[in-house]
Amino acid sequence: MESASTRFFTIPELLAMLILRLNHNEISKLMRTSRLMHQLCTPAHYHSVDSNFRPGHKTLLSSKQCIRALYKNVSFVRQLVLGLEDLIYYFNCVVDYQDRLSHETGQPLLEQPRWLYPRDRHTCPVLPIPPMMFLTSLEIDIHYPSKTAEMSVCPYSLPTYRDPRATTTRICWLLQLNPHLTRVTIAGFVFKDNRDTLLLTTSIFGLDRLQDLYISAMYWEPTDLKLIPNIFFSCPPSLRVLSIDLCWEDRQEYYGVLTTEYQRRQPGRLHLWEVEDKECGLTAVPQREEPLVRLTTLMLTDTDEFVDQRVMGSILAHCPNLRNMKMPCTDKTEDNDDNKALATVVARSCPKLRNLTYQDHIDGGANGALLLRIMDALPPQQVEQLTCERRPFKIRGLDVTTLFKRHSTTLRTLCLVGCRNVRSKAIKILLDDCRGIERLEVSWGGDRHELCIDLEDAVEIPWACIRVESLVLTIAVPDEPLHLHTGTEPYYNRPPPTTLSEAEKEQFEQLEALYRQIGTLTELTCLNLEVFYYDPQGVRPLSNCTGSNTFPGMLSLGDCRYERPGFLHHLAGLTNLRVLAGSISATTDETSMTMGRAEAEWIYSNWPALEKANFFPRNCHIRAPYKWLQEQRDNLKISLF
Repeated sequence: MESASTRFFTIPELLAMLILRLNHNEISKLMRTSRLMHQLCTPAHYHSVDSNFRPGHKTLLSSKQCIRALYKNVSFVRQLVLGLEDLIYYFNCVVDYQDRLSHETGQPLLEQPRWLYPRDRHTCPVLPIPPMMFLTSLEIDIHYPSKTAEMSVCPYSLPTYRDPRATTTRICWLLQLNPHLTRVTIAGFVFKDNRDTLLLTTSIFGLDRLQDLYISAMYWEPTDLKLIPNIFFSCPPSLRVLSIDLCWEDRQEYYGVLTTEYQRRQPGRLHLWEVEDKECGLTAVPQREEPLVRLTTLMLTDTDEFVDQRVMGSILAHCPNLRNMKMPCTDKTEDNDDNKALATVVARSCPKLRNLTYQDHIDGGANGALLLRIMDALPPQQVEQLTCERRPFKIRGLDVTTLFKRHSTTLRTLCLVGCRNVRSKAIKILLDDCRGIERLEVSWGGDRHELCIDLEDAVEIPWACIRVESLVLTIAVPDEPLHLHTGTEPYYNRPPPTTLSEAEKEQFEQLEALYRQIGTLTELTCLNLEVFYYDPQGVRPLSNCTGSNTFPGMLSLGDCRYERPGFLHHLAGLTNLRVLAGSISATTDETSMTMGRAEAEWIYSNWPALEKANFFPRNCHIRAPYKWLQEQRDNLKISLF
């Protein structure tokens, strides 16, 4: 039983005691203070508004009470996120508000552009909302329904949510309504013809405080809209980050089929409500003349629009302080002298470039080659990140080994998938000289594994890149003596004691040196180590199905009874490892014999952060020791597929 001196009161009890001790005037004063605090604090809830309809989830615009609250606090909104249905509904709410205001007060309406799609036929209740005119951040996420999609279940959807022409004009209307925007993200914008280009670029041109612009868009069919240069040269001088992602509609089933009317119409033809471009003031794409001196990041990602190399040169000439660049597809399909000349222009125009990225998903590899030529033309010890992915390419007359040496002290991220110039000696330079590298990926899964490092090069000297956190690397190993073709029994099947030939001992010594080296990379969180076996004489075909190969003895602790070698203990330092992939199958003849309960217990004890290890193919029977391994954690299961 508690004594009076130790009695504790709850907050409601304390408040009740306080109110009982107050007189009427004090209570009135407290209530006024409460109302004042409510008035001061409530608008903070509307600083950032996210209304992006998702089936099964409630959104702000689906509640009358929320809309009324937004009505009162709309002037406080600075950050706004809208989905497709939300954008259409919000536009109609603003028009309804303006109509009511004009009718009640006689005040003139906000002037609507002549190119703006008119209000919808109301198929659901539309409540008035004043226009938001003080936004600093706007994100619009458009997802058009597919041909087979059911009618939207959104309770406030209006008819034009399926019409990209209506959506386009309303996006541009919202941009022009908010000249203070500093950050704009538009996903799902549709370009059908030059009119859409005029609308968007004119709207962007007026945002003289804009710092970050992200546009993900599609165009209806191959056209000469020149979207990348038109968007770029319409951006204001205040811009710091520009990202453009373009694709054809027929390449992206995700967008699905839009409106039947929109497909039927020919490019350039107008709706009944539209007037000619000249009458709307849409005569030409605005052109900024001064350079974007604040632009540090230019990401022209996964775009299907080819850019003339001269145009690309003129774009980059406007980016004197660019640090991060992702290249688009240019009009060249092979490496040539023009690539070398353009690389020189880029290095001269953008002398501060540090991060270079290119991902090719169409054809050819000239742009990957261009990126390496740019790296070669930049001042030494400057590039921090290089990412060239997808299709294979070859660069004439470029010494990649020397190229990597030029930036060995600054490189932090290197991802090469497909460069035929990179040979084992060049990869050796990356391992031996690039002390600061944190992510290294050198691979190509073609018929010939050209991007790899020979085992003897990998273990020649200790690696300098001991800070690497993510490593994706392919090792080339001779297919003799451990992968026998002479009919000799494999080492793991021999009766005890296991006797190794001198050649086998020598190869095991090299492999052990590799495993010991990997074990020193104590900051590794992701390790994808692949091996393919080759015949040094070139008689036998490559064993290049790396997922079915394994490294001899790497994932085994060995067996003292049989005197069978095993080297898993060399990897005890990888305590941060979360993902293990590559040639680590536990279903090969070798690993079925050499990986058992002892190895599973060792993995559990020494790799506490492990989340994924693809020891088994999907739908494959998992052996008992590894089922045990999966069952040891209650909170985080280890995926073995």
